[in-house]
Amino acid sequence: MENSEILKKFLQNLQQVPYLASKNLFKVASHFLEMEKDKAEFFCATLLKMKDCLVKCQNCFVWKEKDSDCVYCKRDQSVICVVETWQDMLAMERAVEFKGAYHILGGAISPLDGVGPENLNIGSLVERVKKNYIKEIILALNQTPEGEATSAFIANRLTQASSAQNHIIQITCLARGVPIGSSLEYLDKLTLNKALSERRPF
Repeated sequence: MENSEILKKFLQNLQQVPYLASKNLFKVASHFLEMEKDKAEFFCATLLKMKDCLVKCQNCFVWKEKDSDCVYCKRDQSVICVVETWQDMLAMERAVEFKGAYHILGGAISPLDGVGPENLNIGSLVERVKKNYIKEIILALNQTPEGEATSAFIANRLTQASSAQNHIIQITCLARGVPIGSSLEYLDKLTLNKALSERRPF
């Protein structure tokens, strides 16, 4: 690396990519260096086109093409699934048959990381509830302390908003507990506790 300023700058840029482990930097750099020039040019052109053409939907915050309508906002708007990230939304789409709409928060409340409710798309969710007839809000946030705190905050805000309009909205969350196909001996204490405390009729 020391004998090439260009390579050094490229590696410095790779270090700014989230989720890319440091141990993989040289592997990724080697991949691009060994890539045929036309393929590298196509890769860069596609990346730039994506930056130019994709924007976040101002209603649900899913990435969409700038000149096209959001396909998810054409769905049933009376049921909204709230997720933390775009990646979570894609995971839901792959895993379940959900025909409702989405709302992407952009993360979870985390005071230690400087992320408060005002930094997330919570206010816009409350506005959607005020302006539209919503039957159900599904809180599909990650089951982490941050996700749980965010869900509780949102549920409180939505309850206040629906009460002011004299319209009760059903607020639900994903089931917690033992994953299908798992063995009890390999489950952590928190999961087992959740499974037992939130048991249901067989």
